Amino acid sequence: MTVMRSALLLARLRAEGALAAADVAGIDLAAEAGEIGKRTVRIGATVRLGWADGHEPDPEGPVTSRLSAFPTGVLAAALALAWPDASTDPFPGEPLPPDAAEQLGVILDRDPKVISKYLGELRACELLTLGGDGRLRLGPAVAAWTPRTVIALRRYHHLLVVARGGRR
Repeated sequence: MTVMRSALLLARLRAEGALAAADVAGIDLAAEAGEIGKRTVRIGATVRLGWADGHEPDPEGPVTSRLSAFPTGVLAAALALAWPDASTDPFPGEPLPPDAAEQLGVILDRDPKVISKYLGELRACELLTLGGDGRLRLGPAVAAWTPRTVIALRRYHHLLVVARGGRR
């Protein structure tokens, strides 16, 4: 019965994107998630799936859902503001400043209205989320980044600091 329950919970997790941690309490989904190249990630009161190291989509492989170049740049600039210390994990990071669209506009040399549009796109794919204080924060999709991805980002963190230009 436990194997069937864990298989059903994993299927539900894949379909819904997140489950309440209470729904999976006492059920080990790690083995089943590993069989499909995923890992479970607990984020607050929820559990989500993230890629396991070595199972990330290949950038040169088949097309997967991904951001185009400019929203990726907006994400990098937002990461520069939200993750000032490479020795820490990027998630949850610090809240973006209240004038995030303006600061990101300066970093990227774009109109804040354009930046706001792309911030909405990043929120839609959960790379950013609105915190309880009304400020943008790094989202649960960032928490699901593989350890390998975070290590690579740490290696180039100094470039994020340059992009931030010392702003805080």
